[in-house]
Amino acid sequence: MKYKTICIIMGFLSLCLQPISAQKSKNIDMKINKNFIRGIDHIGITVPDIEAATKFFQKAFQAETLYDVQPKNQEPMMGSEVENQLGLPKGSKVIHMRLLQIGESITIELFRIENAAQDDAASLNDYGLQHLAIYVDDMEETVRLFTAAGGELLSKPHSLSNIENQPGNAGVYGKAPWGTLIELITYPGGLKDKSITRWTPKPQRNFTKTGAQQMVKMTMLLKRKPEISHDEFVKHHIKKHGPLFQQIPEAQSHVIRYIQTHPIKEKTEAVETNSYDGTAEIWFDSLDGLKTVLTSDFYKDRVFPDEKTFLDHENTLITIGYQDGLATKKLDK
Repeated sequence: MKYKTICIIMGFLSLCLQPISAQKSKNIDMKINKNFIRGIDHIGITVPDIEAATKFFQKAFQAETLYDVQPKNQEPMMGSEVENQLGLPKGSKVIHMRLLQIGESITIELFRIENAAQDDAASLNDYGLQHLAIYVDDMEETVRLFTAAGGELLSKPHSLSNIENQPGNAGVYGKAPWGTLIELITYPGGLKDKSITRWTPKPQRNFTKTGAQQMVKMTMLLKRKPEISHDEFVKHHIKKHGPLFQQIPEAQSHVIRYIQTHPIKEKTEAVETNSYDGTAEIWFDSLDGLKTVLTSDFYKDRVFPDEKTFLDHENTLITIGYQDGLATKKLDK
């Protein structure tokens, strides 16, 4: 176990220093600077009653209300300028707008609009935006919350299809009380093609899955191979091994946090130091999550062989333990 677990160190050092390029395409012209494109900020949903919709999202998904863009006790947004800006029919009134947050993901902007003809919520066969999908770590518990909040499932949770059909992966469609399609999805098993990665919301730090073990922390004191220098060790660690580790889909689903350090060049007499080349601490959502990452095919076939080229396993120390409650508290002044 000691020999296998080390490789995780190398990849996560780079993860904390470099952005993950999960959406790279071979057909993109890399000469074009696209750094000004951040990503999707929010989605908008028109509902018949924002207060009722807010309660649904709170009960079903522990949504947090951020703020009201258009408070309901203020004059409605209306008139030709608003109609032109938002593409609304003549005479429409935006009487209430609110932003919600679900987990660590994009926001949902709720609209309530009056004085305009309104169709029912879209189905999958309709053109345009027709559903939102929410990643969950506990499908059974989320289904319970969803239905208790007033949502209606279209079927029982089922396995995913084709490239997404892996052990543990599942999904199900349901409808919110006003008809919006909402998909619940989980894919801890990743994809069949391990060379493909997709953006996945990171597990929430305070998440504890029903029946699951506590969050697991792996702490390591790192030692380089004697034939390479400290600077060579750090360079390989960050520039080569890290990007390789980023390609493991299972790491995206099960790693909560990574902290790494390297010895400072300045000397201090305040505390005695040792000759290790660095430390690394990785937080996993569970012991099963740790095992999933370290036994993945991509890890065994690509990451582990590279790890052996620069890390001295025999002289690297590893501890694995559960989160202590005291660690989350601030010390009294």
